[in-house]
Amino acid sequence: MPGTGGVTVWYLEDGFQTTIPSDKQRFYRGSENDRYVIPPVANGSGEQRVRPDQARQLSNALKLAYCQPAVGAFFNFELMDEARLRGWQSGVLWRDGTPKPSYESFKGTIAAVKAGDVDCSTVTGGGS
Repeated sequence: MPGTGGVTVWYLEDGFQTTIPSDKQRFYRGSENDRYVIPPVANGSGEQRVRPDQARQLSNALKLAYCQPAVGAFFNFELMDEARLRGWQSGVLWRDGTPKPSYESFKGTIAAVKAGDVDCSTVTGGGS
């Protein structure tokens, strides 16, 4: 049973696919098949700022996993985007290896988790 006797749950292949900006299109091929891709980071203000983006969704997922006592690991799928648009573009690195705007948020959330600086009472579903 998860959480007892050293048994843990691992979140595998968690990821949030992103839109590809025009200056990065040359590193990708084919046609996107996911109609729900999101920006790496939402820009703007008001409603534009609160819409889903990879940075916020990935940060929330990491914090939620941290706040679940039986979770032993969390893996983002993938570190770097696939070149095929019919594949996965859920990495925090563009296909050319450069960081997406969500990279620093991902890195910061990992540091907060590692340091134990996540207040689970503020994480939706995270308990108290």
